[in-house]
Formats: sequence, structure tokens, C-alpha cells
Amino acid sequence: MGVLFATDAAFAVTLIVLLGNRVPVELRVLLTAAVIIDDLVAIGVIAAFYTEAVNVNFLIASGVVTALLVALNRWGICRPLPHIVFGVVLWICLHEAGLHAALAGVILALGTPALPPANFPVLMAQAEAILQAETRFAKERVMRHGLSEPALRAFDALHARIESPADKLPCSMEPWSSYVMRPVFALANAG
Repeated sequence: MGVLFATDAAFAVTLIVLLGNRVPVELRVLLTAAVIIDDLVAIGVIAAFYTEAVNVNFLIASGVVTALLVALNRWGICRPLPHIVFGVVLWICLHEAGLHAALAGVILALGTPALPPANFPVLMAQAEAILQAETRFAKERVMRHGLSEPALRAFDALHARIESPADKLPCSMEPWSSYVMRPVFALANAG
């Protein structure tokens, strides 16, 4: 039943991604919550009842990598690459420890910062200055509407610095997840 639901949920989530805004937000939230709860319960059951032997060395290594993820969060490192690297290392350590490697995804999700950077007010002040400069010079550009190309590039750079890793990671992984991993997962579980 769990594998059947997980496969159906994988197809449903893929369809929701393909349909985009035509799917009501409530349905997206409900399905996502059901998938998350189902996965967490399944991971807990597998970890509790189906683990035959635990390799203590890799379990300790998993704890060290988890501590490093927490340290990244405390140090304010907001780039997604370190989180991805530690996530892969954590996945390998948990797998080799004999635990379900999906625990790495849960730990990575809990350890990835979701808050904007500490210098958020400074970045917003920079954005306001760019917008004010564009507004002053807008009257000189008779044939141009909207922001200039340098201003757009500056806003893109500011957005990249403001966006939290919890927002960056799903956006960077979405194409791989939706169009490669979910279909492979669904086909593998469908037999």
C-alpha cells in the first residue's frame, strides 16, 4: 500500500508541476503534506523495524556531517553548494551505516537555512537605491519603459544574495526531480 501510494503520489506531484497554476493551492498543499507524512512514517518504520545491522563508524560519521550542516546554518553560509555536498555525504554515510538513506533528505531539509541572510536590511537598501536611481533617470529615456538592463542585472545579483538555501535548493533541483527522478522512481516501483 505504501509503495502504491508513493508511486501514485509521485505521478500526482509530477502532474501538479506540469499543470502549474491551474491546480488549486489547497490541493497542492494537501497532496504535498500527505506525501511528506507518508514518507516520514515509512522512513521511521523502515529505520525501526527493517534495519538488520548498524555500522557504528558510519553512524558517527553521519552525526558529524549533521553537526556540520547545523554549523553551516549557524555560520550563516547560505550558498546551496555546501549543503548539497554535505547532503550527498550524509546520504552515503547513512546508507553505509545500515539505515534508510532517505533520512538524509529529512536531516538536510531540517538543517538547511530558511531565513534570509543577516545583512538583509543592507541588501534591501541597495535595492531601494537602484530603484530610486532608475526612477530619476526614467524621464530621460523617452522610448524605454521599465528598468534598464544594468538595473535588472543588479536586481538579479541582489536576489541571489537574499534568497535562502531552502528556497534555492528546490528551485535548482526541480527539473531533475520532476522530469528525471520521479518518473524513474515511479517506473521502478510500478514493476
